[in-house]
Amino acid sequence: MPKVSVIAAFYNVEAFADKCIRSICEQDLEDIEIILIDDGSVDRSGDICDEYALKDPRITVIHQENQGLSAVRNKGIAVAKGEYIGFVDGDDFINKKMYSEMYRIITENNADIAVCAREVVKEYEINDSKDFFEEQEPEEITVFNSTEALKEMFEYKQFWVEAWDKLYKKELFEGILYPEGKTREGVYTTYKIFDKAHKVVYTNQKLYAYVQRKGSIVHATFSKRNFDGLYAYDEMIPHFRNAEEELKKKLYYRCYVKSKIVLEEICAGDLSLDSFKYFDEYRDYVIDHKQYFLEADLDEEEIKHINNVINLGYAYFLKYRYRESTPKTVFHCIRRKLTNR
Repeated sequence: MPKVSVIAAFYNVEAFADKCIRSICEQDLEDIEIILIDDGSVDRSGDICDEYALKDPRITVIHQENQGLSAVRNKGIAVAKGEYIGFVDGDDFINKKMYSEMYRIITENNADIAVCAREVVKEYEINDSKDFFEEQEPEEITVFNSTEALKEMFEYKQFWVEAWDKLYKKELFEGILYPEGKTREGVYTTYKIFDKAHKVVYTNQKLYAYVQRKGSIVHATFSKRNFDGLYAYDEMIPHFRNAEEELKKKLYYRCYVKSKIVLEEICAGDLSLDSFKYFDEYRDYVIDHKQYFLEADLDEEEIKHINNVINLGYAYFLKYRYRESTPKTVFHCIRRKLTNR
C-alpha cells in the first residue's frame, strides 16, 4: 500500500499539465501513487498524461467523458490505494516537499488532516526558471481539534475550503462524495470531512501553488452556477444546528460574506435583464437568511446593507452597482474584514 495517493484532475489545461505532472513526479516522498484523470479534454491534456505514464510506473491514467471536477475527485477516491489522499488541480503545481512534509506532520501529530499554506500565482508569472517556493517563513506547526479547525475555515484565515492544499486519511471519505454537477465543490464537502476529523495539523510552509487564470471555473463570467457556493450553506447551516454558538456565528457570518461576494460578482458583469434576475435571486436569498445573518453580530453598515437589499430592491442594486468603489476593491475589503474578525 502506498503512503499517499495523489489525485490530479485535467480538463483542457495542456499549457499547464506538463508542469503540474512533473511537480508531482518529482516529489521527494517516493512512495506515492499518482492518479491522473483526464476529464474529457479536447486538447492534448490527456496525451500529456499518457506520455508521463510511459515514464513513471507509479502513474495510472484514467480517461473519461467530461463529468466535472466532483466526478473526477470521486473516481480518484474510489480507485486510490494509499493510506492518505491528496488532490492537485491540473493547472496548478506543487512544492517537491509537499507530500513528504504533509505526511511527516500528519503522522507525527497523529492527525487526520494536514493543511499547508499556499502560493497564489498569476498565469502570466509562470516560468520554469522561477522558484515560487524559495521564500518561506520559519516553520510553524499548529494543531487544532475539529471545532477549532472549522472556525478557522469559516474565517477563511489559514484554511481555505478547497480540496487541494490538504492531505487526508482516506477513511474520512467513507460516506462522503463531492457533489456532481456543482461548482465550488469544496464548499459542499470540506466541512463534512473536517467535522469527522479528530485532529487537524497546519503548517505555514507554502507547499501548493494555486494558479489564477482567466479561463478557470472560479474566474469565469457570472452565471447561475455562481450561486452554487452560496446554496452550499443551506446544507451547512442545518448540519451545525447543534454546534456551539461561536462556531455557528462564524458560519453565519461566512454565509453573509459569501452572499455579498455573489452580489459583487453580479455587479461586475454587464447590466442586462439577466443581472436583474440574478439580483432577484440574491435578494430572495437574503430575505430567507436574514435571521441567520443577524445572529452573526453584523455591524451597523452590514445590517443597513441587508435592509436596503430587502426594502429598496432594484433602486439599491443600481446605486450599489454604480458606487465609487470598484467591485474588485470592495471584494478585497470584504476579504480583509473577514480575516480581521
